[in-house]
Amino acid sequence: MSARANRVAIVGPSHVLGSDLKDRLAAAGYPGDAVELLDLDEHVGLLTEYGEEARVVLEAADETLTRFEVVCFCGDHQTTERFAPAAAAAGTAIDCTGSLALEPGVDLVAPDGSPTLSGLLVVPQAGTLLLAGIGSALDLAGAACSLALPASDFSDAGTNELSEQAAALLNFGESPDDVFGRRLAFDVWPDATRPHGAGRRISAELERLGVTAPAIHATRGSTFHGVAASLYLPTHSPEAVRAALAEVATLDGHTNDNEPVDSPARVAGLDGIHAAGLREDPAGGSWVWLTVDNHRAATATALAAVDARLGRTA
Repeated sequence: MSARANRVAIVGPSHVLGSDLKDRLAAAGYPGDAVELLDLDEHVGLLTEYGEEARVVLEAADETLTRFEVVCFCGDHQTTERFAPAAAAAGTAIDCTGSLALEPGVDLVAPDGSPTLSGLLVVPQAGTLLLAGIGSALDLAGAACSLALPASDFSDAGTNELSEQAAALLNFGESPDDVFGRRLAFDVWPDATRPHGAGRRISAELERLGVTAPAIHATRGSTFHGVAASLYLPTHSPEAVRAALAEVATLDGHTNDNEPVDSPARVAGLDGIHAAGLREDPAGGSWVWLTVDNHRAATATALAAVDARLGRTA
């Protein structure tokens, strides 16, 4: 493998996605001299860590990004849209933010990293990754899924605005709505009201991944982080669901504090799909409650794509 083939850049290492991917690359054994940390504006010059090594975030530029075999975009949408095409033309650009999901000619990263793909790749929605994982073990034909989507689907800007909204409402102040277009704190509303709703995107992504999509109803609520799903499987008994879930999810898992992993808050920081509340429906079939950390799901998929592009094996 050439020296260039070992080189990876993370654009946005100070953002939540970038920080998590940075830690994953270090834990996977990518040496510090093979991974560059880049960003723009106030993030340039920030002191951070890569493994146990102190690092400074450098400035991203078109000519700089063409030097890398793989560039992972983990920051704001504007930076991704600005630099990803140049990085893709020179090697592989992985959009972990979903900013470019609707652009023509963009390939979708499968959970296995899609080793045959290169160019401009987009990590699917966390809801897609959750249902694709379940769909690899269970037939989702005829199933119905209600998804609760977090503010962090809108990157750091979403979590910041939700925090500002909550503080403003508790203090009887003005509630900002630049990101969501409406108040999200202490509110719930159907995502289908957005021009490009996440439910439609998830259905389309599942189709591209070869997974039968259930009927999806997605909602936005006052959750900062993590995706939750209530999944109805009309033709599967609880026993059959439990056996299938054993292959792809953790059922009735617990945190280090012995709390059940049954909510977006409790799945934060954990890998994989977590299932709870499996029960039989009186009319037949089964219900199961699923959670996944949306950032961990995205960075796990991005790491698989980096490994695939650089010929590394787990």
